[in-house]
Amino acid sequence: MVSAWTRDRARSAIENLSQARLDWPDFSEQVAGQLRRSVGFDGWGLAQTDPASLLPARAVTQDAPVCGSQQRFWRIENQLSDVNQLASLACSGRPVGALSVATGGDLARSRRWAEILRPAGVIDELRAALTIGGYCWGSLTLYRASGCRYTDEEIGHVSEILGAAAAGARGTWASRSPARDADPCDDPGTIIVTAAGTPVTATPQASRWLARLIPDPRGSQGLIYALTARLTAPATGKNTAAGARVRARTDGGHWLDIHASRLAAALPGCDVAITIQPASADRLSPLLMRAHALSARERQVAWLILDSRAPAEIARALHISPYTANDHLKAIFRKTRTHSQPELSQCLTGRI
Repeated sequence: MVSAWTRDRARSAIENLSQARLDWPDFSEQVAGQLRRSVGFDGWGLAQTDPASLLPARAVTQDAPVCGSQQRFWRIENQLSDVNQLASLACSGRPVGALSVATGGDLARSRRWAEILRPAGVIDELRAALTIGGYCWGSLTLYRASGCRYTDEEIGHVSEILGAAAAGARGTWASRSPARDADPCDDPGTIIVTAAGTPVTATPQASRWLARLIPDPRGSQGLIYALTARLTAPATGKNTAAGARVRARTDGGHWLDIHASRLAAALPGCDVAITIQPASADRLSPLLMRAHALSARERQVAWLILDSRAPAEIARALHISPYTANDHLKAIFRKTRTHSQPELSQCLTGRI
């Protein structure tokens, strides 16, 4: 029986993480460590998701049963109906769900459980969308293979910490990267895969980019499965406007834009091209502005800063007083933790 004191400590620790702007692996390990003490589970996974597409940019897992069945997992997630899918959790007013509750106690009603989790011995799954500001920045999944199913009290505890965890997940996108490592070539790379996501061939640069993003081949294959399953899904409400596209950052500080496209005249077994290329500022700036929690007006000001406008020009362009423009600038500097317009421009274009 977990004490109220233990849960209070976990909640306080995760609240502290909400402003820490850690990188994704460190953030994931710390959140999982707190929840292990306050909830308890046998396996877990935290995925950083591109808020435009809900596709995984990076993931950290431990003893997660889906790791061995990613091809089927992503097909269920993107192409078939099931309970507690990330898209439905992110759009609902209840972003936390236990499989036992969603199925009314009959877990066999879930494809994910029947095909993947039950063979692995899972007796319950708790899943949450890390949503804040109208966007989903990550997902949390806790697997239980022993003891009892998740209780209302445990689900309630995860619901209580969810806002802070979501703010922390958003902050991982705004974390300062280490010194950008040197790369003699910024060329895009291409991976050719089947309609099921099985790789056929890849250019050397694609393999290098993917290894820098996700060193574990199982993790990189999971990203390929996710992109392919989204691209080849029937046109339903599961598809977001961004389609099969995800932005991500390597450990070395390189921002990448990864997207899947159907091949127009595909050879047998060569159905999809996945392109990995350095992300442009136009692709990154909207993401980074929201990751730094800039308001709508602050984003307008920030775009003008990126256009090299002086404060007086910003005031005229937005029909506001110079004092109001300066107030917005101060707020933007504070939120981005920058101290000059050149530094701010670098921050919002992914160069620091």
